[in-house]
Amino acid sequence: MKSAILTTILFLIHGALFAQTAFEGTRIRVGEGRYTRSEDIKIYVKTPKNLIPKKIRASNYEDMRDSHWVGYTNEFVWTITKGDGLKTVYVQIADIDKNVSPIYSGSVTLDTTKPETPTVEFDTDSKYINGKQSLEIGVIISCPGGKYFMLSNTPSFHGVKWRAIKDDYLDWQLEDGNDGVRKIYVKSRDAAGNVSQISSDEIYVDRKAPFDCHVQINNGELYTLQQNKFVDLQLSARQADYVMVSTDENFSDAEWLPYRTSMDFQLKGEDGEKTVFVKFKDEAGNESTICSDNIIVDTKAPQYINVLIDGGANQTTHINKMVTLEINTETDVEYIMISNTPSFQQAHWRRLHDRHEWQLSGEEDGMRYIYVKVKDKAGNISSPIRASIKLVRGMGIR
Repeated sequence: MKSAILTTILFLIHGALFAQTAFEGTRIRVGEGRYTRSEDIKIYVKTPKNLIPKKIRASNYEDMRDSHWVGYTNEFVWTITKGDGLKTVYVQIADIDKNVSPIYSGSVTLDTTKPETPTVEFDTDSKYINGKQSLEIGVIISCPGGKYFMLSNTPSFHGVKWRAIKDDYLDWQLEDGNDGVRKIYVKSRDAAGNVSQISSDEIYVDRKAPFDCHVQINNGELYTLQQNKFVDLQLSARQADYVMVSTDENFSDAEWLPYRTSMDFQLKGEDGEKTVFVKFKDEAGNESTICSDNIIVDTKAPQYINVLIDGGANQTTHINKMVTLEINTETDVEYIMISNTPSFQQAHWRRLHDRHEWQLSGEEDGMRYIYVKVKDKAGNISSPIRASIKLVRGMGIR
């Protein structure tokens, strides 16, 4: 009797060990990789060749709650629990002899959330590029939550492949073509395959320099007599955003200023003819040809004036009090003002000639004074000078 019982116990132990050994090598795989975007996933089961499985059950819980034995299949669709995160599926198998395997498990990460919308921007302070040498430009991207990205000149991303995110900066070739807006588009993808919204940036290709450029000094005047040498510049150009002004045609002492149609500008150096050089620039950096205008700076009033009355005579006996004035002065003097009074009351400017006929004032004989001042081409006016002659006609007290 004892011998029969012992034999039965050994048989049961041996059978259990044999059952456990029969399932060795069983493997399960949950999903197609480390991540899934779906709650319905495939479970793959691989058993040893000498095992004849008959039943299988699966659960989302380690204690196999709510699981049911069904006919064995080596792959089936299983619904994991809701909510993003790591999910573990538990599987158990029974063979044809009703031996039950240990509980096997496999995990996958459920990720149904799209990455944040990425950003893309051109690495430039301006929204313009002249593209004269190349349409290649630096691009800065940011893809929070993304592992891969696509960058394209079109929103369809046609022919573009996913690239691993390694750096936030890269060189990019814009589309060829005429001047105008160029756009760049970016989207990202996470490890689970979720794709973000599309983001974009734009830049304007402008290869045409400002044109129809002009500068005029003091509304076209030939001279300026301003002691501080400030002049008013009238500026114009089409499609210009900046202007540079200088008296040096190399612009070595100048800087770019925001475009304006007029400005005060101070000339440098001594009196004489001055040239002002101007060029314009747009936001893309295209520079216009240089334009210029001239003006003569003359800040000094005429200094030398010599007036002779009747050739230097001391007196005149002309019955009508007429005398002849001979004026000697500097070569750039153009106008003269003559008066019998130092206030020059009712006097007016007249063209300077070598000789001027003049009538003295008063009727009685005596000393007469003539006052003269001259004006040069720039408008500088001399200090008045006085010349004298005695009127002798035999009238009044001598």
